[in-house]
Amino acid sequence: EEIDEFNSVLAQNPNDAETKINLATLDFYLGNKKRAAATLEDILREFPNAAFGYNTLNQIYLELSSLDLAYRAIQQAIRLDPLNAFFLNNRGFTYLEMDSVVLALKDINQSIVLAPENAWSYRNKGYYYYKIGDFNQAIRYLKQSLEMDENVKEAHLMLGMTYLSNDQLILACQAWEIELDLGNKKAQTYLNFYCN
Repeated sequence: EEIDEFNSVLAQNPNDAETKINLATLDFYLGNKKRAAATLEDILREFPNAAFGYNTLNQIYLELSSLDLAYRAIQQAIRLDPLNAFFLNNRGFTYLEMDSVVLALKDINQSIVLAPENAWSYRNKGYYYYKIGDFNQAIRYLKQSLEMDENVKEAHLMLGMTYLSNDQLILACQAWEIELDLGNKKAQTYLNFYCN
């Protein structure tokens, strides 16, 4: 239904970058990650100043575990919009995935200053503390993120990993149950391995 709506808007204005990017994003959410990435690359050649398109491309490449391409995409988004808190937060997460924790913290902290209401930044700050082994701080920030928005993607999963690392298996299993209830099938792997 959404695809039909986007196609209708696109038919009326075939040069609408936002609609094209949203269609590619929808394709990604439908599970067509590689095709969505290729489509977005084509769109961004046509509309090289569409910063949000590069941000979306970053998210897709992260899902595909293509860290170099994810980094390249988010760098382009930030070049176009250097004070976008969401872009900075996403680059911080990309840095965490690349194990560049010092650079990650700088971006995440800046994103919190620019948009203190963004629960995702607190999730990423919790993930930062998890990566450096400060589990109490990780738990603090992950919980803060979830207090702001209980549906932040993978926050419960990260909280469970942190509880596990902090020798709190019962709490870890509870966090993974919530993540599974939110539809993240990755949580089932943790539940099967640690909780059953």
